[in-house]
Amino acid sequence: MPTLVAATNAHKIPVFPVVDTMVEAGGLATVGINQRQLGIDTGHVLADLIEGKKAQDYPIVFTKKVDTYFNSEAAARLGITLPEEILKEGTDMAKK
Repeated sequence: MPTLVAATNAHKIPVFPVVDTMVEAGGLATVGINQRQLGIDTGHVLADLIEGKKAQDYPIVFTKKVDTYFNSEAAARLGITLPEEILKEGTDMAKK
């Protein structure tokens, strides 16, 4: 991620990664899965498997809860003004 961000920043190109940690590492923003909810969903699947449900019969589970993450420092470096809605609803990964 640092190599990608260094190259794209040099050309003022924003990066929209898929996970919050990549936003923290210099990406501009993402709407990504909620990691806590992913853990909860995974725990439910594992509990079902431990209780005897067969993996080959188990449906695919998608985590539906998403969160918005942005990096105010990346935005400033790129000269991008983020919408107020993003600033209010999202989590600034530059301040983590």
